[in-house]
Amino acid sequence: ARDAVRGRCCVELGAGCGVVSSLLWRLGAGSVVAAERLEIIPLLELNLEANCKAQHLASGSGEATAAATTTAAPPMAVPHMWGESVTPLLEATNDRRGPDLL
Repeated sequence: ARDAVRGRCCVELGAGCGVVSSLLWRLGAGSVVAAERLEIIPLLELNLEANCKAQHLASGSGEATAAATTTAAPPMAVPHMWGESVTPLLEATNDRRGPDLL
C-alpha cells in the first residue's frame, strides 16, 4: 500500500472524520486533501490535527513518531458539496494536474 500512495496527490471525497486521509498521509502521500460538507469541517480539522499535525510537528523536533512515514504537510480539510465546482479541490492540491488518487 505504501508504494501505491507514496508521493502521490490524494483527495478523499466525503472524508467524514478523516480516517482515510490520515492513513494516506501516514503511508507517505505527497499531499492529501480531505473534502467534506461545510458543517463537518470543524470536526474533520480537529481529527486531522489530533492524528497528523501533532506527529508532523514532533517529527521536526527529532522525536519518534508512531508509524508516520512522511515529511509532507498534514492533510488539508476543504469544504465541498456534491454538484459544486471542483475548482477549490483542484486548487487545494497545489498540483496543476489534479489528484493522482481519489
